[in-house]
Parts: sequence; structure tokens; C-alpha cells
Amino acid sequence: MCVFCNSVVESTYHLFFDCDYAKEVWSLQPMASQGVTQTLNSHNTFLHKYNEWIACDINSISKAPVATKCWFIWKERFLKIFEDKSITPEQLALDITRHYDYWHLTRLHTLAQSQVRHIKPIPYWKFPEVNTVKINCDASCISENTNAGFGFVIRNRTGTLKAAESVIFRTSTAEEAEALTLLQATNWAITNNLQHLVIEGDNQAIIKHLQGKDSTIPWQSLAILEEVRKQTANLTHFLGFNFVDRKANKVADLLAKNGKKNIRHQPWL
Repeated sequence: MCVFCNSVVESTYHLFFDCDYAKEVWSLQPMASQGVTQTLNSHNTFLHKYNEWIACDINSISKAPVATKCWFIWKERFLKIFEDKSITPEQLALDITRHYDYWHLTRLHTLAQSQVRHIKPIPYWKFPEVNTVKINCDASCISENTNAGFGFVIRNRTGTLKAAESVIFRTSTAEEAEALTLLQATNWAITNNLQHLVIEGDNQAIIKHLQGKDSTIPWQSLAILEEVRKQTANLTHFLGFNFVDRKANKVADLLAKNGKKNIRHQPWL
């Protein structure tokens, strides 16, 4: 049965369009009401709707918010099934709007020039300094009840891949997952005698703690981070930890998501 209405046998079309929960999400911003067919017939399938979007006039419907709404409804289904969590359609629509506003860049073209001046540039990965290497780390974790993954990638001054790892594991919190990722990357660097090394991550609280600054870190992760700091003392010419925007940490993020899906440790050299 549908996890939202519990009154109809779930189908892909019902989940995304015909359920009262989904209809309410579609009726809210962004792109209110577009994408919902009011009458149900034998042609109403998710594939049918997808083909309509692909074939339609780009000015009549925006594909990006359509896909975003479907994706958030899909994620909400899993949270309700596996973690017994739920939010109202209004809350979900607000999450969708925030996500869409953050990631959808084509909207910038419609802004006046005076507004464009205040938009921050898109973050990008920065090459390490000459004669140095950089490790970018990230973890992917939803909850303690599901598999997590971590990944890190090592690149040199020219951006050339030196090594990478993608690993599946279990952890209690997202912060603990990030801390374990940093520990794994540090131990890898020691084992392989990396020198003139910078380590980057996109968890600001953890990086601030490793830099010796005030931060709020759950106690479960403190011991791991202290071990990371202790281990970096064994590195030759270690250059420290840097915080990086998640958009500039995309490769490590993809490796972490890959690790969560695979049952075995995947190294690349």
C-alpha cells in the first residue's frame, strides 16, 4: 500500500502524481501545479509523463523543478519506510524550494545586472601548491540503520589522480562518518609516505576542530578526531586541514556515495 495515503496499492505513477500527498506537494512552489495530470487513464505512467516533459516546449514547463520534486517525494518515501519519519507537504515543498534555489543556476540569467553583482561565484576545486598533494575526503551517511560510505581522492599540482578509495561501512552519526573518513585518509597517507600534504573536507565543524578552533562536535567523534590529529604528526611536512565548499568536494562526494552501494573496498592507484 502507498506509504503516504495507505489506501491505494502503490505504483510509480500514484506515488509521484496521484497520491493526495504528492498532489499537495505539486500544488506548492516552486512551479506550482505543473506536472500533475488530473485524470487517470491507461496511459498515465511515470514513463509517459517523462516522455511528455522531454517532448514539451521548454517555455511551458521547466524540467529541473519537475525532476527535483519527484526526487524529494522519492526520498521522503524512503525516510517514512525505513526511519518512520515524515514531514508535511508544506515542509517538503520548502525543502524543495531551498534546494532548487541553491543548485539551479539558470535563474541567474533572469536577474538584473545590479542583482548579479551580489551573487557569489560557484566554488571550484583548487589545485594544490607546487610540490604538494591534496586529499579530499567525504562521507555519505543517512542514519545508523543504513550503510554508509566514505571516499577520498589524492591529486597533485596538475590535478592528476594519484590514488583514491571508496569504502562501505556502518556508523552512528554523520559526524562520526566524516571523522572516520579523515582517519582512514590520514593512515593511508602515512602508510604511503606522502609528504607536503593538505587534507580538505566539507564538514566545517570537524575541520574547525582539527584546526584548533572552537566548534560543536558530538562526543562520539572527539576521540576519532584526536587520533587524526595525533596521526598527522607522523606526516612529513604536513600542511594542515582546509574547509572546502561541498560543490568543490564533488569527486570525494561521488566516491562516498559509490562506497555506500558497493559491498567491497575499492582502491584506485
